[in-house]
Amino acid sequence: MPALAPDTLLDGRPPLAALLGLVEDEAVGLRSAVRLEQFGAAWPAAAVALAGAAAAVAVITGGSTATLVGGALLAAIAAALPIALHLFRNAALHARVRIAALGATLVAIPLPALLWAAARLPGEEMRLVCVLALGAAVALAVAAIQPVRAAALGFGVGLVGALIPQAGIAWPLLVGPCFIATLAVATARLALLDHRNAALQAAQVGEGRVAAKMIAEFEDHGTGWFWEADRHGRLTYLSTKVATEIARHAAEPVGRSLVEVFRMDADAPGTERTLAFHLSSRTSFSDFSVCAASGGDRWWSMSGRPIVDDLGRFCGFIGSGTDLTEKRRSDAEITRLALYDGLTGLANRQRMRAALDKSLVQATGQHRPVSLFLMDLDRFKAVNDTLGHQAGDALLSQVGQRLTRVVGAEGLVGRLGGDEFQVLLPDLDHRDALSTLACELIAS
Repeated sequence: MPALAPDTLLDGRPPLAALLGLVEDEAVGLRSAVRLEQFGAAWPAAAVALAGAAAAVAVITGGSTATLVGGALLAAIAAALPIALHLFRNAALHARVRIAALGATLVAIPLPALLWAAARLPGEEMRLVCVLALGAAVALAVAAIQPVRAAALGFGVGLVGALIPQAGIAWPLLVGPCFIATLAVATARLALLDHRNAALQAAQVGEGRVAAKMIAEFEDHGTGWFWEADRHGRLTYLSTKVATEIARHAAEPVGRSLVEVFRMDADAPGTERTLAFHLSSRTSFSDFSVCAASGGDRWWSMSGRPIVDDLGRFCGFIGSGTDLTEKRRSDAEITRLALYDGLTGLANRQRMRAALDKSLVQATGQHRPVSLFLMDLDRFKAVNDTLGHQAGDALLSQVGQRLTRVVGAEGLVGRLGGDEFQVLLPDLDHRDALSTLACELIAS
């Protein structure tokens, strides 16, 4: 899935009320739930700070009616807000956002009266203490409220509205609308940014789900698999089908060193540099034939490369692999058909010719004897004609077994075709020994 452009994310955006979470909208529902959880987690500390600051102002100002009523009202609303949200925890998200916005607005209403009373204290030290206490409590409340954009806007409106009775109508009417308009624009822009980020996150989550689904499908039904190791060479991830195969013969592979889990094919080309070498030197490798170090008949082709973070620090290895088992079996079968006789299992004409050529080439520059027996079966055609080809095939198999038993490790027995056999004997040219061996072959 291609990444969505910012302009695309803004097309068809919900209205401001939906962006603020005040009306039901599926696109912003999840974001509202998360922000309400953040608000609910931070608000108790803010409520305690507000109640403590209100109590301090009431005591320092001598317990005037205005400060006592304002402090009690502030403490009651601050304490009631999380209770209300808890009571309505099963309500619709937009309803809970409305409760949070209303509570934030009501909390803001007593604050100007307390600030006004603190600012008019005669003692500079006491005035400073009260103003600082209320300012810190307000800052903590704003920090708790700001995740819920509608509550932050309501808090600002409540503050400005409550200033009018304290400072008169002229200045609040002049400054208040400007402040509220600025706050509304900032809140709207933040809500719009939230919507854009949520759309981007949803797109990324969608891409991640599709990628995870495709990888799972590839791992479950294909021959490929994936692996990952940390900076110490220990496996942190291994596709389930490979991990299950390895766990049949040893402990769970995840968490173990890569070189303890896999063993390289020493006969494969390009094995001069081992897995341990590449892990220690942090270099890439590809198409290594490996099998489970603990045993088993499965073979895999394995590749990997080092991974680094944004700061260029080495984090480990990541790689992939494919199952080579069937391919190796097929290659072995092709090799067998190409070099061995299908009926007797002996070397065929091609392999015998290659072995003879090799023996002759190795003899260059020094004397090395090579002997060659050629033989066929007398009256073999009569066996086929009278008893059938199945009996003839069984006879040829018996002849091949007996020849191999007599020659043993001294030479190579092959079938050239039909009833013709050949025996190659390197490093043997003593006529008496050859004569004795020939008699034994005929007798067998």
